[in-house]
Amino acid sequence: MGVRGNADQLAARHCWFGNETGRSPEMNNIEHFERVWPWLAAALEHAGKTHRKEDLRRCIEEGVCQLHPLRNGAMVTTIQVHPLWSQGCQLVASRGNLQEIVEVMPLLEVWLRSEGCTRAVVSGRQGWLKRLPTYHQMGVIMEKDLT
Repeated sequence: MGVRGNADQLAARHCWFGNETGRSPEMNNIEHFERVWPWLAAALEHAGKTHRKEDLRRCIEEGVCQLHPLRNGAMVTTIQVHPLWSQGCQLVASRGNLQEIVEVMPLLEVWLRSEGCTRAVVSGRQGWLKRLPTYHQMGVIMEKDLT
């Protein structure tokens, strides 16, 4: 189902992913938040400073965002419902060991499908396109400071 090789072997190497479905009792374990915060802070710094630490923590605690702690990094997602396509996932922040993140993406996608998502959206640097070849560029994100 999109996961190449033995999903259990792959999952055993990462703390968030507990089994072949991608579900784990550790999911959203806020205890991991402090450990992975330096990676998330660096990701948010690069992504336009959209959340402060307390904002992101509150979003995770309230279930608006999902924390996916890895051994050497972390990802935060949010699941959104849109009028023209059922549910989609936006990767809010991701930082850490690049190889580990790339390896767990198929497991994240399995979990997203189990949550009813039909689309995953990742925004990041141009280099991510090379590392995630099954994703395509759908536009350009531009910013202007209006203060």
